[in-house]
Amino acid sequence: MTKQHCHEIEVKYKVQKDKVEKIIASLEKLGFTFKSTTKVMDKWLPIGKEWIRLREEKKINGGSKHQIASKKTIEKDGGLKNKCEAESDINKFTSSVLLNLAKQIRRALPTVHKTRTTFAATINGRKYTAVIDHVEKLGKFNGYYFELETLVPFKVDDPTAKSDVKKLASKLLSLAYKGVKGKPTKCELMSYRKMALAQQAKQRRAKQLKLKLKPAKPKRATKGQPTHHCH
Repeated sequence: MTKQHCHEIEVKYKVQKDKVEKIIASLEKLGFTFKSTTKVMDKWLPIGKEWIRLREEKKINGGSKHQIASKKTIEKDGGLKNKCEAESDINKFTSSVLLNLAKQIRRALPTVHKTRTTFAATINGRKYTAVIDHVEKLGKFNGYYFELETLVPFKVDDPTAKSDVKKLASKLLSLAYKGVKGKPTKCELMSYRKMALAQQAKQRRAKQLKLKLKPAKPKRATKGQPTHHCH
């Protein structure tokens, strides 16, 4: 079952750095197995009113791949997202051509850098993917994010998918935060793309303010212009 033929049902939470190891331990306790750790760089290209994501993913132990993806959020339900995504592998040359084309359209593309650790499990017949992302170079949005998702095929009635994802995410976080305060109760509603756009807007405002506050340089006398002295 591939994402091209499915809905993604997912939740995302921002978590504290010191809870990451406990979340991993909770995942293992509930039957999740480690799959990979990769360095991911996502860039989004504006195509009309849509956004296309270009991804470069490098494995820690070597090797890389490039992807192009279009994604559409169908609905949000209390932080839980129902999305359609079409992903395709592309080669490095194609990725470079698209990025060069995008530079002619937009000065700077919204970009996210993250280290992604992926786990997977089948629980009560349902397949789940869990990821822990370490996001960097994104200002106030830097930090660790925990995501849990399952895939539901198109045109398949699966009324318990949403509640299953919510319940499992809550169980995992409860185990990780057992006996301590700080368990996240609200899902992270912003997508990584929107975080990147917000950070870009903040940087533009800071640059504009800096230019306004910069003192004007005194005008120099042009060559040949007489200099007047006061006596």
